[in-house]
Amino acid sequence: INEKKKYSAKILETLNPILTSFVENNNISLVLEKKNIIVGAKALDITENIMILLNKETENNNLLNEN
Repeated sequence: INEKKKYSAKILETLNPILTSFVENNNISLVLEKKNIIVGAKALDITENIMILLNKETENNNLLNEN
């Protein structure tokens, strides 16, 4: 459990600057968790973009979980 918490914290530490940069570069005013959205336009969903950036970053920093 401690290892899972440590890994999750590292992913969040990596994700925060990615989100911040993406928001600034794309003039996004607000980011919400998908689970809190009832209805929304698909064009506003940035999940795939963020996942691509996160995957690149985790590969570059060897943060891949081997389990």
